[in-house]
Amino acid sequence: VFVNALKPDEEVSEEMTSIHGITTEMLRTFGYSPREVWVKFADKFQQVHAVMAAFVEFDREMIQREFKLLSLEVNTRVWIDFLELPFSPLVKGRSVSHIAADHGILNHFAHRAFGDVSTMAAVIDRMCGLKWDEIYQLASEPKVTLRADVTFANNQLAKTAGFKWDPQLRHWYKKMPYSKVDEYANTVNFKTTVLERVKS
Repeated sequence: VFVNALKPDEEVSEEMTSIHGITTEMLRTFGYSPREVWVKFADKFQQVHAVMAAFVEFDREMIQREFKLLSLEVNTRVWIDFLELPFSPLVKGRSVSHIAADHGILNHFAHRAFGDVSTMAAVIDRMCGLKWDEIYQLASEPKVTLRADVTFANNQLAKTAGFKWDPQLRHWYKKMPYSKVDEYANTVNFKTTVLERVKS
């Protein structure tokens, strides 16, 4: 487990403190400089085969940006988005805590990195028929963008199924491994269209 706090450049707002309980004083007392943390993190990072997070693209861009600024090496990893795992259609949650609740698991430390990571691991252990090696394999496969062919009148179907709204292209979409497209299409009660391969 790697947990470090950064010394802040600015004051932590009262709003943010009300969410995660971390104050400016706590960070200034126990925090480390950004370079200290990223150097230690880079050492740990080289030992892993895959990275999982909710909205993993955010984490990937942040890590790559910080490593580049500090001239640290980033080897290619398999990046797994927890929110895009092939959950049962009965799972209606669209956040880590809600997905966990659908599996009968309570996230005791929501909005805290360690709490969310522990909760994601607990959900995967609880999921029937889905193992870590299968998740790794699915994440390694080419991905496609799947469009939900719904109208304004029934777009709630796409939203409930975990599709996201693209305001520019004005359609509901979901990314998934190409090998799962046909299987997934049979679990929803609306038509779908494969649009394109997702760039890795």
